[in-house]
Amino acid sequence: MNNKIVVFTGASDGIGAAGARQLHAMGATVVVVGRSPEKTRAVADNDLEVEHGYTQRIAYGNAKLENILFTKELHRRCHDQGISTAAFHPGNVASNFANDTDSLMRYVYHTPLRRLILISPAKAADTLVWLANTTPGSDWQSGEYYYQREIEKATDQACDPSLAMELWEQSAKFCDL
Repeated sequence: MNNKIVVFTGASDGIGAAGARQLHAMGATVVVVGRSPEKTRAVADNDLEVEHGYTQRIAYGNAKLENILFTKELHRRCHDQGISTAAFHPGNVASNFANDTDSLMRYVYHTPLRRLILISPAKAADTLVWLANTTPGSDWQSGEYYYQREIEKATDQACDPSLAMELWEQSAKFCDL
């Protein structure tokens, strides 16, 4: 792992924090990027700034969609330069998810129910650590979406190359690139 650089988004808590700690202990160089609900950008009817019809649920779903779209677009743009990418679904994790909302999900995530139906952040980080600690091209395929170490079928929208390119280009404009 000494020659690997792993970039985490949302690593201040939960799965990202658990994965970052595990990979750092294995010798990887870990880059941590924080993520907050206030900065979530969405892809929905070209409303990247979620100016119309914002709800926390829609913003969360769009952020997950964007993770897959960015994974696929980064793969398309940079795989031939030796950069491998993967997105993964960790499962339902006992984390601080919904901590700052009034959503009904808050009661699942922050009551004793969590021990019955949610997995630990360390267990949820298994696929993340596996992806970072194995070899793309032989153990896993770059540009794919994984669940429990297997390629998972993403939605049609998440597999749309024109939407991935549009998100990339709009994000570059937001960053003045």
